[in-house]
Parts: sequence; C-alpha cells; structure tokens
Amino acid sequence: EHLNLVYIFAESFEETYFDETIFPNLVTKLRLLREKGFVFSQIEQAHGTSWTIAGMTSVLCGIPLVTPSTNLYSPQGNSMSKMSSFYSGATCLSDMLHKEGYKLIYRSGSPLEFAGVDKLYRTHRFEDVKGDKELKPLLKTPSYQTPWGLFDDTLLDIAFNDFKKFSKSKQKFAMFLSTMDTHHPYGHVSKSCEAQRYKDGSNSMLNAVTCSDELLARFITR
Repeated sequence: EHLNLVYIFAESFEETYFDETIFPNLVTKLRLLREKGFVFSQIEQAHGTSWTIAGMTSVLCGIPLVTPSTNLYSPQGNSMSKMSSFYSGATCLSDMLHKEGYKLIYRSGSPLEFAGVDKLYRTHRFEDVKGDKELKPLLKTPSYQTPWGLFDDTLLDIAFNDFKKFSKSKQKFAMFLSTMDTHHPYGHVSKSCEAQRYKDGSNSMLNAVTCSDELLARFITR
C-alpha cells in the first residue's frame, strides 16, 4: 500500500484572494477544502522565486532561480531554455521521489520549451512530461485555446483521465500540474464556468480567479 502525490501549481493564485476583507466571496469552494487540510501560512516570497519557472524551481528544489540578471521584468529570468540542463547539481523533491520508486509526471497547458520548463522537469527525473503541443491533439475543439495554450478546464480533465489510468497501476506516481487561466494581468475564463462572474463581472482577472476556484475544487474533489 502506498500514497500517490498530486501537486498543483495554481498560477498566480495567491493568498490575497482568500482575504474576505478585500475580496468577499471570491474564493469559496477551495476555502471549504482548505478547512479540511493543512495550511502553511505566513510564507514570504524570497528573491528569485517570484515568477512561474522560479516558483517551480523553489518548490521542487528548495532554492531560488538565480541567473546573471534575475529580474521579474527581464528576459533573463526566463532564459533557462538556452541551458542544456537545469540545476543538475541540485537534489530536488522529484529526485528523492524517483529514488523511492515513484513515476514522475508533469502536465501543463502551456509550451514546455518556454523558460526551460522541460529542462527543469527532465533534469530532475520526470519521465512523462507533456505540454500544449503534446496535449492539443486531445482537444475536441482545436480552436479552444488561450494565447498561453490550453484552458484549465481542458487541462484538468486530461489530467484527471491520466490520474485514473495511473491509479489502476501498482506503480507509485507523483503528478505535477501547472494551471494558466489565472495568469495576470487579465486572466482567462474557461467555458465550463464562464457563466460564473465575480460581482458585476467587470474585472476579468477576478472572474478568472472565481472560475479557477470552481475548477480546482472540482478536480480535487473528483
């Protein structure tokens, strides 16, 4: 008997959105799930961890992403695609899981080559890595995409089908997912919850957050 692991990188879905004094009734479904689990609070953002690939690196490897010019608004921050490997000297969570016999899986609706995402995961023992190019053939409607790639409702449905498939195997696995609908500054609202709006619906970013709240809670509950 073993436990499998599912880890979700919820793009830009920060603690602030849970603050009822600022955003009343914005996040409701994840709040209910949170009350049943462990919550790590009072976490501060360190230098070199503030953009997507840097956040992934810090979560997986426990170290910041430091490049010759690490800056949120500098292309160098997303320049790891030019490297042949990604922090190959680091021992990361996935390296340890691999050592324990886990199959490492990564799913994302955006391009793997952007910012060296594929290099990060493949360097650190992920053997099943799929992004927008690999997942697009599974789309029932090929045009149903954001500028980043797949909408999150599509990604999460694909990931859940993969989860069911891997769960039938006796192989231990760890699946890491990366969402994109809540990417700033405007967000993208998946069709499956586009009828849901925050307040008067005038803020597209907050509409995306409340939609993501619904999609993520549904996925976790399933």
